[in-house]
Amino acid sequence: MKNRFLVRRETVEFEESFQARVAALWNTQNIGPQIGNHWANTFMTAPVASNGKIAMHTPPADLLVYFSPQPNWKMQVVDRTAEDPRTEVTPAQLRYVWEGTPSAGDRVHSTQVYYPHAATKAQVSSNQPGAKAEYADGDLGATAGASGINVIRDDLGATVLKLQFEPNRVEWVTINHEDAGIDVNGRSVSSRWDYATTDKQ
Repeated sequence: MKNRFLVRRETVEFEESFQARVAALWNTQNIGPQIGNHWANTFMTAPVASNGKIAMHTPPADLLVYFSPQPNWKMQVVDRTAEDPRTEVTPAQLRYVWEGTPSAGDRVHSTQVYYPHAATKAQVSSNQPGAKAEYADGDLGATAGASGINVIRDDLGATVLKLQFEPNRVEWVTINHEDAGIDVNGRSVSSRWDYATTDKQ
C-alpha cells in the first residue's frame, strides 16, 4: 500500500536435497529497543548517500520489520561489520532464518510486513530503577505496531493478514496462490492479490 506499508512474500523451491539455509533479511542502522520473537522496530539515525559520504537530513521515522511467524524459523540480529567493515553505514541486520535438509520439490516461504511510522519514544513516569515506560498510544506504541498485525493464514496456498494500525480502520491483505476463491472476512477472493478495508471489528 503506497505510503502505508509493504507486504512481501517469498517462496523457495528446492531442486535437490542438501543442507540449506533460507533467510529473509533487512539491513539498517539501529534495531530496537522494541523487539519480539519475530519482529523488531528499526530506524536510521542518519540516512546516508554516496556510499556513506553524505548525510541526508530527513525527519525521524521508524520502520517495523515483521516476519510472519513460521514453525522452525528463528529471528537473528547480526552485526554485519564483523564480516565486512564496509557495511558500517548500515551495520545491523535483522534475519528470519530456516535451516534444514529439504527433499527435491519441497518449498518454504516467508512473509514480511514493513510498516513505516512516526518515531516512538517511551515516556518514563519515574526515575526509579525498574520504572516501566509508557507509550502515548498504549500497546501499539510499545510494540511499534506489531500488535496491530494479525496473521489469519500464512501457508504455501495463501497469506491473509488483518492489520489495524488506526483505531477505526482495519486493512485486509490477501495473497492467493490457490486456484479457487478463499474466504476472507466474508468475501470470496479469487484474484492473486487483494486489499480491502473495513471498520473496526
